[in-house]
Amino acid sequence: MENQPQAREVVIDLDQVWEPALVGILRASLFAGLGANAARDPSLTNFDLPGLMKFSYSRLVPDLQEIKLEFERWTLANAFREAVESFALALDRSYEGLLLAEWVKTGKRPTLSRFRKFFHVGIEGKLEVLCAEFRVTTDVAPYFVSLNKARNCLAHRMGVVGPMDLTEGNALVVRYRRMEFIIIEDNGREQTIPVDTGGTFQIESPCRRAEIPFPEEQRAFGLGARLLLEPSDVKYIFWTLNRCVIELKSSIVAKLREMGFPINIREARS
Repeated sequence: MENQPQAREVVIDLDQVWEPALVGILRASLFAGLGANAARDPSLTNFDLPGLMKFSYSRLVPDLQEIKLEFERWTLANAFREAVESFALALDRSYEGLLLAEWVKTGKRPTLSRFRKFFHVGIEGKLEVLCAEFRVTTDVAPYFVSLNKARNCLAHRMGVVGPMDLTEGNALVVRYRRMEFIIIEDNGREQTIPVDTGGTFQIESPCRRAEIPFPEEQRAFGLGARLLLEPSDVKYIFWTLNRCVIELKSSIVAKLREMGFPINIREARS
């Protein structure tokens, strides 16, 4: 009896598992907003790094508006990259947790090669493995194909679309979800409320109800074109990624419950 291994409690903190993705989305959103607002602030015209020593790397006098425009594009691109890349670590941690749960449940130790294979595939590949092995799914998963392609284009080709980036024909089509606010009047007329761009709208009859659909948005970039994301693009890409976090955590919770593990998880914020 003394030589028998003692039972140990296994705790999987899903909030900690998904912290890299949530922090990545938060950082990306904050930095993208700060960068875009700074680029559009006419009072910000000093491009020198702090300190008395100044360096110039071109004989040409830089164009102020061009610098500010390219700075906004650069900030949005890097924020987008960080948000997408943060998902890889969260998915790796999720797979580790599920393998540990499977080990505890079945007594069969998972092989190291199994995790190594998961570690080396891309984000869309990781989602496919999670679905195939543990039935962990999200409706947002298909969007990662184009989002990861866009990330690779920005990371390896400085944002110029190459043949390996194409998703549909001769274009890289970036897809994501966005929110719409629609009011339906008593006469059946529907209006989309311009909540993001501002403005006014008029109704012809009393409002019967309001709806918040989540239609798909897409941006197409042809072969050889620059992948230039707008602030509205990255805003809703971040929102799409956040929805993916919530859906994946819920799916993992369902799988762990199915395996007989007690769950104590803090509610995720939408």
